[in-house]
Amino acid sequence: MALTDLQRAINYGESELGEVAILKPSDGTYTVNRARDGANVLPAGTAASVVKTRVAAIHPSVLKITT
Repeated sequence: MALTDLQRAINYGESELGEVAILKPSDGTYTVNRARDGANVLPAGTAASVVKTRVAAIHPSVLKITT
């Protein structure tokens, strides 16, 4: 099964940037924190599109993967 752009962005952020994305299911938004020190990277209420855009700015090819 192929990953969505959002799944690839979150996986990249967690594995390569050392971040933890926390989903708030009630409204589908995220909080992103650095795992090493808990510092906030993206505040609570961040839309999925912002998560994808941020990762794409760091590593543009993450969202260009096709299957």
